[in-house]
Amino acid sequence: MENINYKSENIKKYFSTERISWEEFYPSERKVIQDTITKLDNIDKIRVLDIGCACGGLGNALNEKFKISNYTGVEINKQAAEYGKILNNNQKIMQGDFLKITNEIKDDHFDLVFSLSCIDWQNNFQLMLEESWKKVKNGGYFIASFRITDQESLNNINLSYQYINYDEKRSGEIAPYVIFNINDLLKSIIKLDAENIYGYGYVGAPSITAICPYDKLCFSVLAVRKPDLDNKKHPRIDLDLPSQFLKCIKI
Repeated sequence: MENINYKSENIKKYFSTERISWEEFYPSERKVIQDTITKLDNIDKIRVLDIGCACGGLGNALNEKFKISNYTGVEINKQAAEYGKILNNNQKIMQGDFLKITNEIKDDHFDLVFSLSCIDWQNNFQLMLEESWKKVKNGGYFIASFRITDQESLNNINLSYQYINYDEKRSGEIAPYVIFNINDLLKSIIKLDAENIYGYGYVGAPSITAICPYDKLCFSVLAVRKPDLDNKKHPRIDLDLPSQFLKCIKI
């Protein structure tokens, strides 16, 4: 299946000036990223893959904060990717659908593979998750943001969607606003044979540009470690989430 090829110029317009420095990332993202990077050796040699990179602002932020310079971004929106090549002239930005160009990216190669506000903007969640995981080297991490609920998962653009509009207007192109029941999400991740799952999240209202049936969600960032060797054991789960979500876990 193909991913949605977003055409909106709003993506370039927003990400060319926002989320290009470390302090512009959400506290949940900064916490999980920093906690994860401190677990890695040879930080100056870390290789990063950023799936759904927009204009590549994460590459700038990681270089600013940790002096990480080996960065590859993948972005489906042409305008954002083209601007990203200018913004990150010393780093690699690839334009296209990740599922179509995945063979052009080495498997088992990256210390950190990111998908921030990307994997939950597409309906091909499980496939995106599995293909992203292939790119993580043994001992590396997949770091992604998720919207979590204690109710039913929603992965249907007709039931839950978001306008791609950063002026808080409900107009323009729409994207799936994918929401995961916490147990459904953990089951999908456990299928990867992960070694451990670490994460942080907080409760908030859905985006003002989103249309969905839930009033409150847990906005979380998870770091999933790939074991050094094949691991068929149940992963260690260490989640700093509001208690109402931790009580729901049945894994």
